[in-house]
Amino acid sequence: MAEVADDFYKRRIEPHRKRPKSALDILEKDIKRRLGAIPFRSLRPSNCTALIEEVVDRGAAVHAGKVLAVLKQLGRFAVSRGVVEVNPAGSLEWKDLGVKQSGIKRALSLDEVPLVLSALAATHYPTQTDSRGREIRRPAAGETVRLALRLVLLTACRPGEILSAEWSDVDLDAATWTIPVEKQKLTPQAERNARPFVIPLPPTAVALFKRLQEMAGESPWVLASGDGR
Repeated sequence: MAEVADDFYKRRIEPHRKRPKSALDILEKDIKRRLGAIPFRSLRPSNCTALIEEVVDRGAAVHAGKVLAVLKQLGRFAVSRGVVEVNPAGSLEWKDLGVKQSGIKRALSLDEVPLVLSALAATHYPTQTDSRGREIRRPAAGETVRLALRLVLLTACRPGEILSAEWSDVDLDAATWTIPVEKQKLTPQAERNARPFVIPLPPTAVALFKRLQEMAGESPWVLASGDGR
């Protein structure tokens, strides 16, 4: 089975994923470690179930879903190569195995957007009272984080795009932020024909970038660290 997994990574994962290492880690640390020595034709759904439940039982229920997805892909690859006729993981359902999805994806409602923006503008969380009746006023997230989250809301960019943004990508005079192809979340196939993505900046976003520029000093990064790097 380990040999088929290696061929699967070489032919289906590495050429087609921009960041194949996560799948490689799953293949090496989860799938091959538990099932690698078993002949592929001898694999049964029970073997695959045991693997996924083992990952769940060690407290990694979300990661188990990623392992299941790669295992199913590997099984389909084996079928396409004539190694087996039936995918041994094909019938497995995440709901039956204790797998948890990575999170609920939804958009903020129109009523929630101003509430989030108001919270991000605050320098402290609302005052709370502890068990002794004492008032506690905790500072909110740092200014850099709060400004970055406001830019995510204003531009609809991905968090990873603002994290990787450099000042060479931002033109405050033209009120534009360009995301180069290498910083976009693309498959290798899509990357071949992709172009830099230009985000027009409203005045509020320009003001936020200017504040970040003041904080960044000589750093080339929009979100500079505390030591200016």
